[in-house]
Formats: sequence, C-alpha cells, structure tokens
Amino acid sequence: MEKEEETVVELNKNEKQNAPKTPVVEKKLKILCLHGYAQNLKIFQKRTAVLKKALKSVAELYYVAGPHVSSMNPADHQKLVIDENTPEDEKPLGWWNFSDDDKKYFGLEESLELLLKIMKEEGPFDGVFGFSQGSSMAAILCSHLELENEKGNQEVPPTPKFVMFFSGFRPDDDAYNKYFNSERKLKIKSLHVYGEEDKWLNPERSKKLATFYENPTILTHSGGHFIPMEAEKRHYYVDYIKQFLDTN
Repeated sequence: MEKEEETVVELNKNEKQNAPKTPVVEKKLKILCLHGYAQNLKIFQKRTAVLKKALKSVAELYYVAGPHVSSMNPADHQKLVIDENTPEDEKPLGWWNFSDDDKKYFGLEESLELLLKIMKEEGPFDGVFGFSQGSSMAAILCSHLELENEKGNQEVPPTPKFVMFFSGFRPDDDAYNKYFNSERKLKIKSLHVYGEEDKWLNPERSKKLATFYENPTILTHSGGHFIPMEAEKRHYYVDYIKQFLDTN
C-alpha cells in the first residue's frame, strides 16, 4: 500500500496577507454547513459571518440545524436544562446525543437521513463544512456518499468535491466503523483544521481523522476548540475553496 501524501500547511505570520483576488465565476459553489454540539444556527452563523462575507462572490453557505435538542453539556456531562421559555432559535442542538461514556450515539441515523434528503432536494452541494460534532457528522455523510456512489447507487446524491473539518474527530460509536477504513482511503479532498491547545477535544483525534483520507491537507493553530477566523486563516480558507470553482 502506498503511503498517503499529507500536506501540512504553515502560515508565515510575518508575511503580509493580501485578500485573495476574485476569479470570474460562472456559478457559485454551494457548501453545506454543520454546527457543533449544543450550538444552533444563530450561534454558528454569527461565528462564521466573516467567512461568509469573504466568500460572498464565490460560494453560498447553506446552514442546517441539527434535528436533536442537546441533552448533555459536553464539558461536564451534566444534563442541560431546557424549558418551555427557551426560544426556538436559542435551543442547543446536535446531530446526536450520547451515552455517559461517549461510546453510544442516539439519533445519528435520523440526522444522516435528514442531510441526505436536504442534499437531494437542495443540491447539488460542492462542499461540506463542519465544526466539532458537525465535522464528525460531515465525515460520516461524505463517507456514506462516496461508498454508495462507488457501488453505483443511483438513489444517493453525488459526493461533494471537498470537505472541511474544524476540530473534527472520528465517531467513537463502533456502529460507524464501516465508514473509516485505514486500508481504503477516502478520495474526497479534505482540509483538517484544529487547535494544538484544544482542551475539549484531544488534537490527536483530529489528527487521526485525517489518516482516513487520501492526500489530506492539515492546518493547525495555536489555540483551542474554535474556528480561527483571523484574516490570515480566513484568506487561506477562501483560497482553498476557490480551487473547486469552475471559472472562465
């Protein structure tokens, strides 16, 4: 088996960062965006607003809300208290809930069905963008699509061109091992961004996720569990996405 190529990006902080030039675009890219556990659309849209603005001429960000109300605080595993007075747009949502030991997931299959339905009805989607649990959901979704399309399944949407993981990780539930095989690398282009000082998610888990992809691109930052959005990183994301444009 050939050793996969891994691109590790190092950004020169001393180098002047210029905003990427905008190519002539025939059609904007469409990117599916998946928030993290105990977040919601309101939070995720706010935290990615500067990236959405930077991409306005080249891509549309299509945000989807997780279908499950989060039941547990991921920091201390204490039960989250949601009452009837909590506004709908402020409820903490997720792609699944989990057992106390994080080894069993509840509701993930429903989330996968929802995303496949959205991709059929609202697609085609060129890329998928996920943060934390949303990254893990993106990994399952894209692997499912790639495997099913390779089988010739005409019922599933096409596999996106790329996927972007921020603080991503492989699921712990063994039921989803079928989507991650170190002997068969996933071909979808992938960008893996994670913080070297992440206290919520061991950076080794993000690093491990990258090993399941052919030629992954890895970009680390010195921070923790968040999507870095300073100009230097933001320009890099925009340039990464632009390579998938059809231009004239």
